Amino acid sequence: MPIPSSNLLHHLPPTLLSPLLSSFSGIKYALKLRLPHALLMTYLFTPSLPPSQKLSRIKSVLLSHATSLGLHALIYKLTLLLLNKLTKKSGHTLQKIGRPLRPYHSFLAGAVGGYVVWGDFTSVNYQVNLYLLGRVLAGIVNARDGKGGNVEPKGYRFMSVVVWGAVMYLFEKEPESLQYGLRSSMEEVYRLDERVEAGMSIMSTRRDQER
Repeated sequence: MPIPSSNLLHHLPPTLLSPLLSSFSGIKYALKLRLPHALLMTYLFTPSLPPSQKLSRIKSVLLSHATSLGLHALIYKLTLLLLNKLTKKSGHTLQKIGRPLRPYHSFLAGAVGGYVVWGDFTSVNYQVNLYLLGRVLAGIVNARDGKGGNVEPKGYRFMSVVVWGAVMYLFEKEPESLQYGLRSSMEEVYRLDERVEAGMSIMSTRRDQER
C-alpha cells in the first residue's frame, strides 16, 4: 500500500495530517501482519471449506483487523490533539504535534480508543487484547526493573511458574474456561497419548475377537 501523495499531504494542516497518517499506517500494518496469519490459519485448520468460503473468511479477518487498528490510531491522535489543546491553555507548549503533552494524556486517549474500538467483542479484537495484555504485563515488569524489553527481567522464572502452572491447571480442571484455539492446541499436544492408547485398545479388542 503506497504512501498518500505528497502533493495532497502538503495541503493538509498538521493537526489533520498526524491522525490521518497514523490511521493509514495502522491499516497498512494490520494488512501486512494479518494476511499471512489468516492464510495459514484458514488453509491449515479449515481445509474442507470451499475456496469461496476460505476467501470470504480471510477477507473478513483482514477487514476487521485493518478497520480496528486504523480507527484506533485515528481516535487516539484526535483525542491527543483535543487534550493537548485544552492543556496548552494553561501555558504549556508542545514540541511535536501528535505527541502527548502530559503522560496521562496517552492513557486517556488510548482508553477512549480501547472503549470505542477494541471494546467491541470480535475474534480479532479478542486476540489483539490478549496479546497486548501479555505484552503490557511484561512491560510493567521491565519498567519496574529499569530494563529494556530484550533483557531478562527479575522474576521472569517466577512468572513462568505462575503462567504454566495456571494454564495446565485450567486445562485439566476447567478446560472450557480456556480460549478454543488454546484448548485445541493443548489437546493436540497433551492428549495424543490418550488417543493412541484408545486406538491400541480398539485394535487389541478386535484381535481378541478374531481369535
